[in-house]
Amino acid sequence: MADRRRVLLLLAAIAFGALTLRLSHLWHWALWGSDSGEYLFLTTALAENGVLLQEGYLGWGHAYPWFQGMQLLAAATVLLCGLPTAATLLWLIPAAGALAVPALFLAGRRFVSSDAALIGSGCYAVAFPVVFANSHAMPGGLADPLSLLLIYTFVGILASPRRWLPSFGVLLTGLVVVHHFTLLLAIAGCTGMLAIEAAAGNRRRAPYFTLAVAAALTSLYWVGYATGFRVAILGDTGLPLEALVVAPLVVLIVIRLLASQIPLPLLDVPQRPARIFLGAFLALLLVIGYGFIWGVPGTTIPVGLEAVPYLLPPLGWLALAAAPGLVLAQRGGWLLCGWTLPIAGLAVVGGLTESHLLIAYRHAPYLLAPLALMAGAGFVALLQTQPSVQRPRFIAGLVAILLCGALTAYPPANVMGGFQEGSTQVELGCVLWTQQVEPGAFIVSDHRLSSLAFGLGEHNASWEHGAEVLASVGVVREVAAPAAGVQQVDYVLLSNEMRRGVALLQWEAAEPLSAEANTKFGSQSYPVVLDAGECQLYRQVPDSLM
Repeated sequence: MADRRRVLLLLAAIAFGALTLRLSHLWHWALWGSDSGEYLFLTTALAENGVLLQEGYLGWGHAYPWFQGMQLLAAATVLLCGLPTAATLLWLIPAAGALAVPALFLAGRRFVSSDAALIGSGCYAVAFPVVFANSHAMPGGLADPLSLLLIYTFVGILASPRRWLPSFGVLLTGLVVVHHFTLLLAIAGCTGMLAIEAAAGNRRRAPYFTLAVAAALTSLYWVGYATGFRVAILGDTGLPLEALVVAPLVVLIVIRLLASQIPLPLLDVPQRPARIFLGAFLALLLVIGYGFIWGVPGTTIPVGLEAVPYLLPPLGWLALAAAPGLVLAQRGGWLLCGWTLPIAGLAVVGGLTESHLLIAYRHAPYLLAPLALMAGAGFVALLQTQPSVQRPRFIAGLVAILLCGALTAYPPANVMGGFQEGSTQVELGCVLWTQQVEPGAFIVSDHRLSSLAFGLGEHNASWEHGAEVLASVGVVREVAAPAAGVQQVDYVLLSNEMRRGVALLQWEAAEPLSAEANTKFGSQSYPVVLDAGECQLYRQVPDSLM
């Protein structure tokens, strides 16, 4: 009982730390997240106007109107509690996303010991790819705990289908309406675990039926209901819709027929894991070297020396996951590998093909969940090989790594390829001021400020399609907007923060605005309409007046 109480208290402390870390950006920025403007726009439409915007949506995110589970939760909270819409969205969703930490602990106990799951939860709580992504008020953050609980229930289905099928169905429904990418990787992880179970001799039909129904419901939603998603996202895969629908069923049939013929190898449990972990850490340093030479896989974003302090803490604990024999010795070690490998495989495919749908770095938060559990198992095994008097030193070392991870959980823009996720109060004031210009005016800016101009200023904006207007030394009259077609340029919105890194495409670095291009703003072609010091709105003079 005392040991259980200790675990619960430590888990509560880790979860509270994760919550604090995910909300800490609110003390530094007026608004966090480069897509927050669109999410606020959709949530406001629901909460204040009772409208579920879908057809005819003019924002950048083609999938956003079709996956509004997050907006439904935020809008319901606004209506039930009488809270401000913006504050509710920006606080509630990151807070809900922090529930991923106890969810990982709960799922982790299916695979490893309670102590290992606890350590893994601590690693996951401070990993910067997880914190940085899920601190946004975005669907992926809300979907994170749902996906981990889906993994938890699917492992239950492998042993006791009738008990766990209802819970799986509820979580699946939630994921379907919240976030498509998280759902894809969660189902991929479940499929990998099913393959492992089949190889181990489990011939139950219920898990196959479960995933077949999940694939059918997902296809029905993606293809039959989410028309904008079907055209813009599924259509961009280059594969026929029929192939995308049938592929999951083919995979399940192959697993049923062939997986039982594949033997699971036995690996020796290393007696001196410390050497393996040290070697793994040194090998992981080569990952940084790869980034120095080739950049982030699947993108043109470079990695510089300034990234090293932010990469070392996660690499420090990831090295603890590098002993396969230790992982497979856990009660659910093979299942843990089955969860990990399909996600890693999709990341590799995305990196090698330079896919703009399976962008390799987007898989990192999802991979770190099972890897954190492996690291927890590795650290527990490492402690067990040490004399009692030495163990406090190792514990202190891990705590130091995790504290360094917490302190470096929010890398600055120069580390993140020039992308700035935070918006200042001055920028928000400038965006809100644009409500005073003529209705229907088209505003050119980068991705982050376009999202704000669209969501808060209520104007159609350019996003990455305004690159030529921003980079050209001359005047560009028209821009092809993401959804509204070709538009006449009316205004250009710039800020000092944006000038340091113009965020356009997700797979290209945000480069500073060139001095040559910047000089045209404030000239006769682009007179300033509003100068707020750190942010300016320029009017593009119509051709007839020049």
